[in-house]
Amino acid sequence: MVVPLAVPLIAGPDAISSVILYAQQSESWFDKFVLTALILLLAISVWISLRLAQPISKLLGTTGINIITRLLGLLLSAIAIEFITTGLVELLPGLAGR
Repeated sequence: MVVPLAVPLIAGPDAISSVILYAQQSESWFDKFVLTALILLLAISVWISLRLAQPISKLLGTTGINIITRLLGLLLSAIAIEFITTGLVELLPGLAGR
């Protein structure tokens, strides 16, 4: 059984609302053409990435995948901490230590 987890992550509510907002803000047909071209370019790059996932995983091996997983987890943790600290400084300005 295959569960397509990538589809909700790639075309989730944030992506859909971003496209709606950019389409609403576009003033000319050229702006809408550029938005459509960017969406197609992104779709092609995602397709290529997903097509190359298995060969890349074979190339990296188990150790390489574990290393990349840990590095990306560290990066995600750093971004999360940055969001949390920025939110706390906005919520409680006294914490900034100005």
